[in-house]
Amino acid sequence: MKSFNAIFFIFLFTIVSFQAEAQLQFGIQVGVNNGKTYFKNNPEDNLTAITRLRIGLTTDYTINEKFNLQTSFLLTSKGWKGSSYREDIFSSTSKRIFDNKTTTVYTYLEVPIHLVYKMNNFQFYGGTYLGFGLTGYSKQDYKLVEIENGKADVIEFTSIPSLKPTYGKTSFANSNSLDTREPFNGFDYGLDLGLGYKLGRFLLNGGYSLGLGNIAPNIENKEFRKQRLSQHRNFTVSLSYFFGKKTK
Repeated sequence: MKSFNAIFFIFLFTIVSFQAEAQLQFGIQVGVNNGKTYFKNNPEDNLTAITRLRIGLTTDYTINEKFNLQTSFLLTSKGWKGSSYREDIFSSTSKRIFDNKTTTVYTYLEVPIHLVYKMNNFQFYGGTYLGFGLTGYSKQDYKLVEIENGKADVIEFTSIPSLKPTYGKTSFANSNSLDTREPFNGFDYGLDLGLGYKLGRFLLNGGYSLGLGNIAPNIENKEFRKQRLSQHRNFTVSLSYFFGKKTK
């Protein structure tokens, strides 16, 4: 948490220090992520995309007539939805149906850094992002149906375990018995590419975010972690409003 506070204050200090300069604007940004998580060893036909909010502060620094540098400080969520279905048939009059639906969400403090090429009001951007995990959860909806001689017994329940971001080496066997949260790798990073349109103080952006960091926790068994490779894939849409003196 101390590292998050340090980044936040550095960001605010940058805004205050350069606000008097004509080539810099700062503003607020709101948008959405739409995507899912890539799993190396899991089929994707049972995974679907989810849409989550992204919101925070942003800056737009004019380098020259053609290029800008844009950075942001965002609270953002990403994740995936999945489902599994199984039927166990015991006889012509007896079977069991198991249906499970999962929604997993990771929340990050995200810092994108983009180089922007301007063409009139249009902008093309590319760059990287750094993500620092804050929290998460995995909602599990279970449904069990047992059918015997035409009579069905249905059991339904929901579990919402929390997820814990970890930095550095960790293990699934938590030494703190009071902390039952499942770990995930708190540090994420990736590449961004997109298109924007700026009109006055407003900037509309749409792009694609390719995660390169492994969400799986950084456990000692490197081969096991390699087999659990999982990475974010998201389309993003955002609208920014800038304060201060207008720049081209």
